[in-house]
Amino acid sequence: MKTELLDAHLTGDLERDQAAFVESALRNDEELREVYFQQMRMDAALKVLFTGEADVSSAEFASGVVARLEMEGVDGNREFSKSVLTEILEEKEKIVPLRWPDLLKSAAVAAVAAVVAISAMQTVNWGKDNSVPSLTEENRKKSSYLARIQSTKNAVWGTIGNSEIREDGWISNGMVDLKDGVAEIAFNSGARAFVEGPARLSVESNNRIFLQKGKITAEVASEASGFTVNTPRMNIVDIGTRFGVSVAKNGETELHVMQGVVEASRSSGNAVSIRVREGLALKADSRPLSALEPIPYGGDRFSLTAGVWQDASPVIHYEFDESGGAELLDTGNLQKGGPYDLSLLGEFDAKPRRAPGLSGGCLVFEGSRTLSTPLSQDFLLEKPFTIAFWMKIPPRIGREADDYVIGWGNEQAGWEFGCRNADGGGALIVRNAGSMITGTTDLADGKWHHIVARFIGGESVEMATHIHLYVDGHQERITSWSGGGTSVGTVGELRIGDLRKSGFPGWLDRISIYDEAISTRSIQRLFKK
Repeated sequence: MKTELLDAHLTGDLERDQAAFVESALRNDEELREVYFQQMRMDAALKVLFTGEADVSSAEFASGVVARLEMEGVDGNREFSKSVLTEILEEKEKIVPLRWPDLLKSAAVAAVAAVVAISAMQTVNWGKDNSVPSLTEENRKKSSYLARIQSTKNAVWGTIGNSEIREDGWISNGMVDLKDGVAEIAFNSGARAFVEGPARLSVESNNRIFLQKGKITAEVASEASGFTVNTPRMNIVDIGTRFGVSVAKNGETELHVMQGVVEASRSSGNAVSIRVREGLALKADSRPLSALEPIPYGGDRFSLTAGVWQDASPVIHYEFDESGGAELLDTGNLQKGGPYDLSLLGEFDAKPRRAPGLSGGCLVFEGSRTLSTPLSQDFLLEKPFTIAFWMKIPPRIGREADDYVIGWGNEQAGWEFGCRNADGGGALIVRNAGSMITGTTDLADGKWHHIVARFIGGESVEMATHIHLYVDGHQERITSWSGGGTSVGTVGELRIGDLRKSGFPGWLDRISIYDEAISTRSIQRLFKK
C-alpha cells in the first residue's frame, strides 16, 4: 500500500470506502501493522513529552523542549505545523531509543499529535524551583521577539492581531496584516523575508513563518538553512538560498525557486516531499490527495528590495594586540567622551598574560584575575546592547564551577556571560538579577568560539524573551531558563575575567560592544571575519 494512503487515513482525509480499504489492509498486512504500531508508539512519546508522564530524565528533556516552544511563541491557538513536530521528534529521537520511519515525519505527525499536544501543553508543570515555567495563560502573554522589521517601502500595516511590533521594529510571535507596500522581516536565524502587501502572516519561530495569504520572497543565509514557510496548502523548507511564495485567499499556494533548492510538500493528505530546483515552480490546490502541480516559472514577480542595510559600529572594541604593558586600549567609536582605556586593576600582580590569538594577540586568564573599566552614565542596563567576543576554554575535566568571562555591570545588578559546567554540558550561560538562561553548544572543548549576546532592551523584562544568544553565527537553542525580570540602572563597569575563587580559565580575543541590538546579518558577518 502507498504510504500516502496511510497518511491520508491518519489525517482523516479519506472517504468512507477508502478508509475501510486501509483498515482491511491493516488487518491483513503485518508490515503495515508494524508501521501503525510505530505510529502509536510515537503518539505515546508525544504524551510523555508534553504531559510529564515520564521518569526524571525524560521530564528534564521535555522541560527543555517546552522552554524552546515557549521561546518560539507556541500559543495553542492553531495546529502544530509539520515542521514544529518534526524538530521536536528529531530531538527526542536523540535521547529516547524510539525509531520510526521517515514517512511518519510528515503531515500525519501534525494530524495525529496535534490534539494531544495542544491540549496537554496547557497543563504542563514540572514543579521544580528552577524548572521551565508552564505554558499558563500568563506565560502565553509574554512576547517572544523572533524577528525584526528591518526596513520598509510604502508599508501600510493593518490590524495587528495577537502580535506586537515595537517602535524599533522587533516583532513578536502572532498574526499581523500588511495592507500595502513591502516590508523586510529579518529573522533571528539570519533568514530574510520580503513581504508584499496585502498579506497576512505569522512569525512562528526564529526560522519559520506561516503565510496565510499574500506574497513573500525568502533569502536564506547558509546559517539559516532549513528556513520554513508554512501555508494552508504547502510546507516549504529551504535547502538553497532564494525562493518566492504566493498564497491566494482560498489558500492555494505557488512556489517559485529563484536560486538553489527547496523541499516542498502538501500540508496534509498527499505529503510526499519534492525537491524543487532553480527555475522551477509548483502549485498546491485545494485537493489534499493530488500531487503538487508544475506551473510556468514566474520568479521575476517577486520583490527583493525594501531599504538599505548597513553594518553597525561598536562603541567599545578591544583587539588585545598590544605587545606589552598593563593597559589595554579601546578602539571603539563612542560619540560622547571618546574611546575608553581598559586599565589594570588590583587583581593582577603583573601585566596581563598574552598569547597568539585569532590574528595578533589575545588574553590568557588563570584563576580569579580580572580587568575592568568604569563606564559613563550613558550606559544603562535596560538599554539595548550587543556584546560579541571570541573565547576558548580547555575541556572541563572534573570542573564543577561555572566559568564567567564578561561582566556588564556588577554581580548583584548586571549581566554575566560564561560557560555552565556542572550540569549544563559546557553550554553558554547568562545571568542577570537572579534570572538565568542556558544554551546548548559545548564551549569547553578547547576550540575558539564566537559568542554573541543581543539584548533588545526593556525595563524589568523577561530575559528569556528579550535576549538572543549566538554561538559561531547560529542562534542558540535554550535548554533551560529561570527567574524574573532584568535589572535597571547604570551599568557602572565592564569586567573581563571572573572574581570568584574558581576564576575563569581560558583565552579571550576581540571584544566588541554595541549600544544597540545589531542585526543577525551583522552578527554572522562578525563570525565570518
